[in-house]
Amino acid sequence: MVEAIATVVPEAKIEAAWPDWNSTGSTTTWTCWIVTPEALGHVRVEYERADYDEAADREHKLTPSSQSAWVRRLAGVAGLQFGPFCEANEQGAYHPAAPITVMFSVGQATIPETDIPIEQRQMADRFLTALRRGVGI
Repeated sequence: MVEAIATVVPEAKIEAAWPDWNSTGSTTTWTCWIVTPEALGHVRVEYERADYDEAADREHKLTPSSQSAWVRRLAGVAGLQFGPFCEANEQGAYHPAAPITVMFSVGQATIPETDIPIEQRQMADRFLTALRRGVGI
């Protein structure tokens, strides 16, 4: 995953990252969204092995069964759609609970594709803050 991200944003300062993974009975998919001061990027790497993590990678070194990556300039963002938010443990703080949609002049990206799990809401908040700062809103 680290190598895939480096190909998308070489030598770039990552303001926020949102890694996630999902495993089925036969595959593991790692994804990561990144925000730099100038770009939004996404990396997806899938392995044909359940629960394939860093420890398993050191032992087995599997070749991914599929992978994709893209990066877009934040200057091309036409709009953001987000909400609802939920109250955080800190008083007066709110974190996003639903996906964030980034609209470009051509197409859009939904981050993540499902509602944001409770344990990822603080990370989502940092990501949204960096994204908003990058697009100037």
